[in-house]
Amino acid sequence: MRITVDPILTVPAHTLSKSQIRRVLSIVPAEWREAVKNVRLSNALHSGPTAEYSFISHRLTVHSRGRPKHDVIRDILMELLLHYTMTHPTPLSRLADSHRKRLNREVEPFLEKALHAIEDV
Repeated sequence: MRITVDPILTVPAHTLSKSQIRRVLSIVPAEWREAVKNVRLSNALHSGPTAEYSFISHRLTVHSRGRPKHDVIRDILMELLLHYTMTHPTPLSRLADSHRKRLNREVEPFLEKALHAIEDV
């Protein structure tokens, strides 16, 4: 899987590094990430969802600048799970509270593993 990082000229920096993204992706089930061919750490200061998957380009775009690591990782995991369970194209921002709570319960074990895994990087 190819990971590209957009250059940044001003603060805030990317919340996660390329190696941290690799670690996060390595702890999720292979089925969740098998369709993702590219990951892009965007330099845009984006107010929308932190992670967005495109079916057309098979790219996961991460808008992490200025956001807490916990939130960025949770949204990456939720986006991967949404795609895997085929409940997409519902954007993360439009999920019903009940659906969001269910997804949060499913990604919670992976979130804890991911947060622990990136501490060393």
